[in-house]
Amino acid sequence: GIFAAVLMLATGVAQAGVIQTMDFSGPVATGSSQAPNVWYTDRYAPAGFQVSGSQLHLTVDETGAAANRGGAYSSTFYDTQGRKYDLQPEVTAVSVDMYIAQEFASANQRIGGLWGTAFTASDMIAGVYPILEFASDGGVARFQGWDAATGWKNYGLPSGFSYDTMYTLGFALNDGMVDYLLNGELLGSVNAFGGEYLGNAMLQGINKFQVGDDFDSRTIVFDNLVASSSVPEPASLALASFACA
Repeated sequence: GIFAAVLMLATGVAQAGVIQTMDFSGPVATGSSQAPNVWYTDRYAPAGFQVSGSQLHLTVDETGAAANRGGAYSSTFYDTQGRKYDLQPEVTAVSVDMYIAQEFASANQRIGGLWGTAFTASDMIAGVYPILEFASDGGVARFQGWDAATGWKNYGLPSGFSYDTMYTLGFALNDGMVDYLLNGELLGSVNAFGGEYLGNAMLQGINKFQVGDDFDSRTIVFDNLVASSSVPEPASLALASFACA
């Protein structure tokens, strides 16, 4: 369940680098504040964040709805509910498998996904937070990536897409850009605004539940988190993920 560092050469990776992997084969440590080897709260703690069946289950529910958060936590900023894990130095690429359940299509909400924090060479937070997530708000099911300059980039659904299937969400800092990848295929690139490395990875759920909703909880299943200091070519992130699981 903890990250293991290995040196790996993989087809499609431009150079060998340290890979951190977490296959969620054992319990994860959680906490409210930043600490080594701990999944600590980002924005607002989800209702559930634990391993079940060698996969990570993140749950958001009515207990974390805006009306129940109250006070300083009632704004939409805290609808994002997840946990953050600090990465080893010089990580430039992260990926995770996410189960895209059929029920996400009819939720008409942003669901959640993989986030990261990019830092500059001088260890300052860069002007972009890489985000790749699944969403169905507006009645349009899609994968979308965050562009700090223009907002969400709609990447749609890939050819042959099917629900109730794991998809590998990934992003990488590459030559001044953030590359977004799905199952290792390049979706698009956005400006990294000086980002040189990724200091952490976040698993997030979006909680738009209202008190009294008939459907008042959602669980997102993740697996095979991978962080690499290699510069990946398209199709390499998924390879590294499954090779290191």
